[in-house]
Amino acid sequence: MRTRNGPGNFEGKFAVFRLSEVSISGIGADLDGGSTSTGLLAATSFRLDIGDFPPWCGQTDAGTLPDRIRSLTVEVNRLHPRTVTTGDYAFGVNAGDPTEWPHGWFAESRATCYGPASYITTGKFSLARLTDSEAQGDLSVTLTDGTVLEGEFLASKCPPLPGFSPDLDSYPAPLPPCAP
Repeated sequence: MRTRNGPGNFEGKFAVFRLSEVSISGIGADLDGGSTSTGLLAATSFRLDIGDFPPWCGQTDAGTLPDRIRSLTVEVNRLHPRTVTTGDYAFGVNAGDPTEWPHGWFAESRATCYGPASYITTGKFSLARLTDSEAQGDLSVTLTDGTVLEGEFLASKCPPLPGFSPDLDSYPAPLPPCAP
């Protein structure tokens, strides 16, 4: 992964993915060429995280965090009965199938705060190979600030995220935004 144009130099040497079943609510979707639904919809979600630091997967500790971490996140959600498979996914208004939602963002965080995100506005994400343990492909995307990121990835699979606990006090407080 590399920055083709824009501020900074992002290399994105580390990549992981998650593939899970999710429920999406509060959206309108054209389900069968005429009927629409705004209720709870079942979908498959693919999430790719590419970063400049080894990612934290499940309960695995990647080590001491550096002062600055930059990462690109790409998500593709597809309504059932379809699933996320190999193929091309386009970003942008009316870029593709109305029953799939590719989106993503680039962010820089620090150990004590999180930075603002720059969202993917246009581009393409290609998933060439998807197995139980690896995802491989390439992407070329433009962010809201005009930065273009492009390159190939080979990602290993993260275990599913742990479920929510009824004891919300057991989760650490979210980091505050970084000061401008």
